[in-house]
Amino acid sequence: MIIDQSIALVRAYREMTGMTIPAFARLAGMNESTIRSMDLQSWNPTKDTLLKLESVIPATFKPKKGDK
Repeated sequence: MIIDQSIALVRAYREMTGMTIPAFARLAGMNESTIRSMDLQSWNPTKDTLLKLESVIPATFKPKKGDK
């Protein structure tokens, strides 16, 4: 499912870069609570939220094999 892949990509990017919640929130122009929610298994972002988060991820970024 595309949404699950997008969520996995956003989570992997933050984890692999070691970016803090405040830094990722500033970069994406979002509230810190939105970024903090990403770590919850039950996170259910809107399409607009995912698009905004994905927009800060370089097109060349590839998660490590096995990351979800």
